[in-house]
Amino acid sequence: SSYVIKTGNGICVTSRNVSTLKLNEQKLLEVNDQLKIQNQILKDAKTIAKIGSYRWNVLENELELSTISENLYVLLGCTPDEFKPTHENFKKFIHPDDLIHYNSNLKESFENQTSVDFTYRIITKNNKIKHFRTIGNFQENDLLGVTQDVTSQVKGAQKLKEKNQELKRSNEELESFNRVASHDLQEPIRKIQMFISRIAETDLDKLSDKSKDYFEKISSSSERMRMLIRYLLSYSRINKSSKDFNIVNLTEIIEKVQEDLDTRIKESGISIIMDNLPTLNAIPFQMEQLFNNLLSNAIKYRNTEDPKIIIDCKKLKRSEITDDFIKKSKSYYRISVLDNGIGFDQEHAEKIFELFQRLHQNNEYSGTGIGLAICKKIVQNHNGHILAESEPGKGSSFCIYLPA
Repeated sequence: SSYVIKTGNGICVTSRNVSTLKLNEQKLLEVNDQLKIQNQILKDAKTIAKIGSYRWNVLENELELSTISENLYVLLGCTPDEFKPTHENFKKFIHPDDLIHYNSNLKESFENQTSVDFTYRIITKNNKIKHFRTIGNFQENDLLGVTQDVTSQVKGAQKLKEKNQELKRSNEELESFNRVASHDLQEPIRKIQMFISRIAETDLDKLSDKSKDYFEKISSSSERMRMLIRYLLSYSRINKSSKDFNIVNLTEIIEKVQEDLDTRIKESGISIIMDNLPTLNAIPFQMEQLFNNLLSNAIKYRNTEDPKIIIDCKKLKRSEITDDFIKKSKSYYRISVLDNGIGFDQEHAEKIFELFQRLHQNNEYSGTGIGLAICKKIVQNHNGHILAESEPGKGSSFCIYLPA
């Protein structure tokens, strides 16, 4: 920077190095640009979070004229600076039923000089009710803080509370059902079957062929009812408790299941092949139920020629699993139960795990439609996942994921 002054027959030139000044000016411009960007980001963040800021002056335990942010005006359904930012004008938006609560909270904070944090309702300019949460701290003669629209959180908490109450009622009803099913429903079935047995022993030969046919249908229906009640009880009693979990050897579990199904296995001529089964943390009797139902299913729907069941396992990392389910563990055991039975259409792969869903008529295959629903509930109790793949005439594959 140079200055030229005429002096007599000559000139006087004064030069000054302003590089530092220019550099500082450039830095100031850059800082201003950064502040503009940060302010815009903050403004956008307030909009997304539904937050507005305020600053009330505290004079003689009263809140006087001060400032509120643009977004707080918007949250009240107003345009920025639509009304004078006094505390009295703001209080006009507070729900009449919550005004006493609002004033008492502020008064307590004034007297104790403690921070402010409470929730109340407001009525917007367009008559919508919102829930506001106000948070603030005292700094000398000012109360500074933010106010957030928490309407969605409050309504969400209310819905959750209602759902929990509904679930509690449902559980109470289920407990009542368990009591009824465990005694009141089973006792008449036991008596029916007892009298059926007595008639069969003493008077069955005296019945006509038509009556014998009716009698057989009564007997099979009562047995089906007994099995249905037993399976429903089994399904309703499947629960999850950390104290029930133990180290379980799946090979031993399936060997025990094979012992229980020994007669059916021999009659069907089915061969069961096990390979590489793990030891895991599980509820032992539920693992027995799970594989008892799966093996029973495979035996029931077996192929007439050389029926087989193959059970194997592979350990996979979470990232290696392509099947879609919520994966909380780092790794899983994928246990496959494969058979070469009659199979089913893949479009029914999810339906078969629902209660009372059956793909075959009673006169084709017996069953209650509860067995696979029990399998699904057990696997879910263990934070796992079960799915099925099949094709008519080409067998079925049941895939179970259990945390390793």
